[in-house]
Amino acid sequence: MKKFKLPIILITLAILAIICGVIYFNLTYKTRDEKWNEEVSNLESITKKSDDNSFLMSIIYKNDVSEDGITLEGKVLRGTVNVDDTISLIGVADTKEVKVEKILNDSNEEVESATKDDRINVLISGISDKSIKPGQVLAKKDSIEAHKEFIAEIYILSKDEGGVDISFKKDDFLDFYIRTSSFVGKVEKIEESSKVKPGSSATIKVKLNTAVAIEEGTTFVIRKDSQTMGAGEITKVIK
Repeated sequence: MKKFKLPIILITLAILAIICGVIYFNLTYKTRDEKWNEEVSNLESITKKSDDNSFLMSIIYKNDVSEDGITLEGKVLRGTVNVDDTISLIGVADTKEVKVEKILNDSNEEVESATKDDRINVLISGISDKSIKPGQVLAKKDSIEAHKEFIAEIYILSKDEGGVDISFKKDDFLDFYIRTSSFVGKVEKIEESSKVKPGSSATIKVKLNTAVAIEEGTTFVIRKDSQTMGAGEITKVIK
């Protein structure tokens, strides 16, 4: 098995981006900072570069609800989205088709399209306010699906690398931070070992508590008992 080891700075940036996303999405639906949080702008650092150019956008938080639809703020991780496109809202709940009614760039100017790395507000119609959940993404129809189970290569930080002296074993429950939200997952299998210790790599099988938009190459941060343990990359989606 190849050794999987993310640089410490990558993990740090990922954690900062995720924590900011969780805080904004769960606690501040009603308001929007005029200036994007710097850590949130680093979201692409935890998304593996992909040859797939289909549109994918992480949702940071819900910005506004009106008669015209729901405005979501996020970052385009890949591909392009255009006004009048029909796209999908994926993950956590049933997949919904929505229509792009308006796109605003980070200068609050209305534009016809947005592409990779753009920070945007997108007004969508076709769903209710209650359909928006933390951890969802907007994506091109049929380009990515929500799954609960996957196999991943992980690396657990040693104490000298900024980690904590925590090991885990089969059947343990860990927190998996994927893009902007945290999901509880059960470690169903650890290949060639009964326990994963700090400073080591492993291949594990995970079952999340809810279906999330994931694919091969999706990366995540691992935490347990509110402490950062390491990071991983999905190598196979099961179901």
